[in-house]
Amino acid sequence: MLGRRRRLLHEHAGLVSEPAGVAGIAAILEQARSFEGLNVATILGGSNITPEQMRAW
Repeated sequence: MLGRRRRLLHEHAGLVSEPAGVAGIAAILEQARSFEGLNVATILGGSNITPEQMRAW
C-alpha cells in the first residue's frame, strides 16, 4: 500500500518521499472521512530513498 501512496503523492503533488515518510499520507487517506472539515498535517521525509527504490515504483 505504501508504494501506491508514494506514487500518488508524486503524481499529484510532485513530491518524493521515502516509504516510512509516506506512512502518514497513507493513514490519512485510509481514514479520510474522519478528517472531513479538518486541517490535517503530516511530516514527509525523503532522504532515505535510493534511486533503485524510486525506479521500483
